Amino acid sequence: MKMNEEIPGFSHALACGKTVQPEKYLQLYHGTADVSPSLYEEHAGLPRKGNDIELQRHVEPPAGLPANSAFRGTMEFPMSPACDASPAFWAGEGGWVFEIQGFSRIRCLQAAGRSD
Repeated sequence: MKMNEEIPGFSHALACGKTVQPEKYLQLYHGTADVSPSLYEEHAGLPRKGNDIELQRHVEPPAGLPANSAFRGTMEFPMSPACDASPAFWAGEGGWVFEIQGFSRIRCLQAAGRSD
């Protein structure tokens, strides 16, 4: 198992080529239909999606290239008032919303009637 410092994007990111440090939050939410609680357990957390730590390419992926961002989108709330841009929206019906606490502890919140 890799140490956190060895995981791309854990200790820092790049913003237009300049190093930036992470901000600490007490609680964040991530929504996905691709990661189930059993897959979370298998990976001891959310599995990374790629190796690219450049935030600009995470926000605006280059056209015609496969996604390789090391980051996952998070928000400070599970659902937006308009339900159009939030972890619950990203998870979709049958997906999962993960509550991330202090970057070290995570628990899964069931979304849209799915059990695993």
